[in-house]
Amino acid sequence: NFRLLEYKDANQLYEMLNKFDEIDHYYFSPHSFELDYLEFLLKDVGKDLYFGLFGGEELIGYSMLRGWNEEYKVPSFGGAINRNFRGLGFGKILLQETIKWTKEKTAAKKIMLKVIKTNISAINLYKKVGFRLKEYEKT
Repeated sequence: NFRLLEYKDANQLYEMLNKFDEIDHYYFSPHSFELDYLEFLLKDVGKDLYFGLFGGEELIGYSMLRGWNEEYKVPSFGGAINRNFRGLGFGKILLQETIKWTKEKTAAKKIMLKVIKTNISAINLYKKVGFRLKEYEKT
C-alpha cells in the first residue's frame, strides 16, 4: 500500500529512521529525524509531499518530493527503505510509485535527485528506472 503519510504516521517514521546506522545517515539525511520535526512535516503545512510504502500496517519505505515549498518547478526525490526490508525490491517499488503519483496528481514534468557517488545500489536503481546522470559533485 502506497500513500501520502499523515500526522498519525510520525511515530512509525521516527522508529524507522532512527534505526539507521552511520552509513545510512551518510546516504540519507534530508532533514532532522527528531519526532517533533517529523510531526511538523506530516501536518500538511506546505506543498512538499511525503509518502509511505506499507506492508499491512508496517512502514517499509519512505519517500518525498521536496522543493515546492521553496517554489522550485522540479521537485527533488528522496527515499529510504526500512532496514528489515532492504534487498527485496521495495526500493524500486517505492520509486516507481512516487513517480506514478507525481505524473497522475501534479503538474511536474520532471523529478530530480542527488545521490552520493559511492551509493552504487541507489545509482543502479535510478538508472534502471530511467534517471540520467547529469553531473557529479566534487568531494
